[in-house]
Amino acid sequence: MSYSKLSGAISFLFFLTLSSFLFGQSSYWGIRGGANFSKVGGTDLQTSMYVGYTGGAFANFYINDRLSFQHELSYSVRGLNSKLSNDEEYKVKLSYIDVPWMIQYNFSSALFLQAGAQISIYTYFQSPQDDSIPYNKYTANALDFSFLLGAGVILSNNLILGVRVNQSTSKTFSVSVDGGKMLNMQAYLAYAINRNTNRNLRTNYGGHGSGR
Repeated sequence: MSYSKLSGAISFLFFLTLSSFLFGQSSYWGIRGGANFSKVGGTDLQTSMYVGYTGGAFANFYINDRLSFQHELSYSVRGLNSKLSNDEEYKVKLSYIDVPWMIQYNFSSALFLQAGAQISIYTYFQSPQDDSIPYNKYTANALDFSFLLGAGVILSNNLILGVRVNQSTSKTFSVSVDGGKMLNMQAYLAYAINRNTNRNLRTNYGGHGSGR
């Protein structure tokens, strides 16, 4: 993905976020953090799961009682974990700024399902081994685009327990043949800071409207 496409995509997501904020009936925001499990498939290495972490902030904007938009800005640590032919362990640490945009379907006030897309910007690479291995800081792609699915439950105290899976559609490394694509799985805990107040306002607004 080129930088011009990236800037266009980010501008589009920003426009959607701003539109949701201006015209949405109500909204809530919060913070989230948890574990990130990543695996790079499609390389010539035998890879296993890399355990990292993720954290950031989110904002959720209601469209109606069932649908809402959720936008996030997060930081995630992912990586490649493998063993070389001499049984030496090879680890690559990759850090990203993630900008996901999701449509959320609310089955009830507690249970929800999410689907959307994510743009990730690579920010840091750490690999202590020899750079002669093709998966290194010189071949890591600066951008990653992925699709995601998630689900969660909102507890009565506004804590949110959630899981999420996202699959990259672009190569993780700019290697000509086996650049690999990353699969990420997240388990996270979030806290919605002002959800009850805004839900009450939205309910009252709907109640006044129906009484006219």
